[in-house]
Amino acid sequence: MRISFLGDIMCEKPLQKELKKGNKNITFNLKKYYNSDYVIGNLETIFAGRNRKYTRDLYSFNTPDSFCEELKYASIDCVTTANNHCLDRGIDGLIRTSRVLKNNGIKHVGTREKQNEQSYLIVNIGGKKVGFLAYTYGTNYSLNRVKIDQGDHYVNLLKPNDLNAVIPKGMFDKLKEKVLSKEIRVKIKRMLGWTYNHVRMDNIQPGDFDEFYINRISKDIQKLKNNVDYLFAYLHTGGQFNLIPGSYSEKICHFFYNQGVKCVIASHPHIVQRVEPLENGVIAYSLGNFLISPNSIYLLYENRPDLSIVLHFDIDENKIRCSFSIIKVCFIRGRTFVKDCFELYEECDSKERENIVKECKQIYNVVFNNFEKKQFKMNKEYFITEFQL
Repeated sequence: MRISFLGDIMCEKPLQKELKKGNKNITFNLKKYYNSDYVIGNLETIFAGRNRKYTRDLYSFNTPDSFCEELKYASIDCVTTANNHCLDRGIDGLIRTSRVLKNNGIKHVGTREKQNEQSYLIVNIGGKKVGFLAYTYGTNYSLNRVKIDQGDHYVNLLKPNDLNAVIPKGMFDKLKEKVLSKEIRVKIKRMLGWTYNHVRMDNIQPGDFDEFYINRISKDIQKLKNNVDYLFAYLHTGGQFNLIPGSYSEKICHFFYNQGVKCVIASHPHIVQRVEPLENGVIAYSLGNFLISPNSIYLLYENRPDLSIVLHFDIDENKIRCSFSIIKVCFIRGRTFVKDCFELYEECDSKERENIVKECKQIYNVVFNNFEKKQFKMNKEYFITEFQL
């Protein structure tokens, strides 16, 4: 049995415009290419419908339902919906997203329509019960002002969703937010040569390990452990464009591992971070972006947000083998498309191959956390670790 995990699946304004013009099949059949039995990624947008206005600003997403066709074309079976954009159009948008996914035959985990729905997902793969958990650090409360109380069921939260929210208080700040969108402000800063974005760390802050949420997560894990053969957790946590995971990410991921989740995957920084082999498990701190608009104006390009990894788990009874492949989001002649880097390498001439090798080596060294110390050779997959459950 092979389960493959993807990073963030984005559909920002540039890609949305491409799709509207007819650019389709921008991904590839992951199951066929990687011989995977199940594919899961993080859907970092919503399907709230035309009436709720499609994506117009940098940090507030809503994508046409037709984008689901791209997920199906990529042979994606399931998406995690617990992330900081799941409430970009409020509770109604969250509910409609789950229904659109269901109507397209795509499962999801991390958000719920109703109180009596399970907070986790159990899937039968190859005659084995596989459990998936998904949680998010927050839901962009400072932008959408949608508060999720402790008793609410809509989003699987790691901590209170309004914790440490920065909300404009002064008249000038409120006017600035109203008159100049974040996108316009970024464009102005770039035009003037000013710093338009910066690396953010997610180090531990007061309230990050709220007892109510930690206890609820622990109960979810223990309940699911008793009902499945294998268990995975996909967390939405991390900083932004930071190569090194912050202390919060490290602690929360190890919390899941110590609770009995031996395969912990995370995303949110929008670049690849290290994969940490453990005695009987593995933690992948950030897979990067499976799909993003390479020409998005807020990206910091130094650490390759256009490259990500597909994390593979090959399961044979009580043994799990973990490996990864490197993929790239390309933008050529006005068209965005996703391709496996080894396939790109084989198709290119010698000069282009040098660039691909350089880029992939950079990602390879980040995954293994040993910058320039390990021998690198272009391959379709790279072995990380193997462990017993």
